[in-house]
Amino acid sequence: MSAETGRRSGGQGRISQWLRGRRPRTDAADDSASREELLLAAAGAGLPLAPAAHPSAYRCSCDRVGCPTPARHPVSFAWQTQSTTDRSQIERWARHQPLANFITATGMVHDVLDVPVEA
Repeated sequence: MSAETGRRSGGQGRISQWLRGRRPRTDAADDSASREELLLAAAGAGLPLAPAAHPSAYRCSCDRVGCPTPARHPVSFAWQTQSTTDRSQIERWARHQPLANFITATGMVHDVLDVPVEA
């Protein structure tokens, strides 16, 4: 810690340093390939996928100021019609938006029950 400001030098907080230290170091090419394989496996199981927002510098990747659900919403308002199981479209999305999360269209093939950890 710096005696003058009472802050840590280096510009990073303890939590961000801890998170970076806990991530296993892997090759970026392996990560993108395994990610793409998982997405294609989900699509192969009949789950339509659509791209969603992702975390970006402690904010949401969307342009919305004060996004109420950061990194937990579809990128497009037309996501229901865009969701697909088409391999080539999913590969394009995964390669052109490498940080994007993906969502599945619920209610058609499967449902989701979201329960807080405390429950």
